[in-house]
Amino acid sequence: MEFRSQPLPPNQLAQADCLGLQIDFALPGQRIHFPAAGILVLALRDSVKLQCGDIPLEIPKGSVYFVPASQRTRAAVAQASSSNELATEQYLPPTLSAHSRGLMIVMRASHITWRALGKLMQKFSKHSVHPIPGLWPDARALCRAVLDLMHRYHAGQIRFLDVQDLFRLSHGFETALRSFEEQAQRCPGRGMPQKFHVLRRLMRVRQLMLLQCNQRFNVEQMAAHANYSRAHFLHIYRAVFAETPHAHLLEHRLRLAQHLLGDRGLSVNETTLAAGFEDRSSFSKLFHRRFGRTAVSMRQTPAA
Repeated sequence: MEFRSQPLPPNQLAQADCLGLQIDFALPGQRIHFPAAGILVLALRDSVKLQCGDIPLEIPKGSVYFVPASQRTRAAVAQASSSNELATEQYLPPTLSAHSRGLMIVMRASHITWRALGKLMQKFSKHSVHPIPGLWPDARALCRAVLDLMHRYHAGQIRFLDVQDLFRLSHGFETALRSFEEQAQRCPGRGMPQKFHVLRRLMRVRQLMLLQCNQRFNVEQMAAHANYSRAHFLHIYRAVFAETPHAHLLEHRLRLAQHLLGDRGLSVNETTLAAGFEDRSSFSKLFHRRFGRTAVSMRQTPAA
């Protein structure tokens, strides 16, 4: 189903032209595929298992996961792709597949639509309601608001998002995004809106490291993805997350290797390359240090 904003009186709300928001739902056991850009996946009554290539991701019940749409134009990406291979990947997002034993909802929109929706909902909230990339651990209020919209839409009761609908959505977004307040407080900025803006830029990089952890990229590329210089990016990242970007990327690669060895049954050599490591020796040492067992023994253990 697709919503458009209903024209509202100027004294109530700033009007947004052609605000379109597509909401799809999948029945229990159904698997759906969609581009990993501009989507918000809601796990309503059970956890949702996402798959991005070889990379698995689980969304707990009552949580959501947001993947923002690309903000770069074709010309900007074409200009940057000659010196940075990662820029092409940013414009051509991978495909996500989602599967759940319970009801699952996927909200899809362009970058412009998400920004417009955020500005509309901001009228009803004192806190940030602009989506932040990544997992929102406590989004039960947002799940209830979207589920209510879906039921009313299919009952033929609504075709437009009115003031009451936007108020419920803004409350759901505001409640879900409160889990990021502690991290936002550690970000530089004069006020919370500015701090949340910095956090969104950093979370874009963390999401990139999650969904493309098997790709090879360096700190300079991470900093460019957040629109920071290398030194400024490293300083802010350590202050906010109390770890280095390399340590976070390494953790995702090791978890991917654990999945490939235990669930997929790949050989150690195949896993070394598939998880983004350069040589088997360093991979084996890091794997043993992280999980307390060798990669060979992990492969020989049947998946649970």
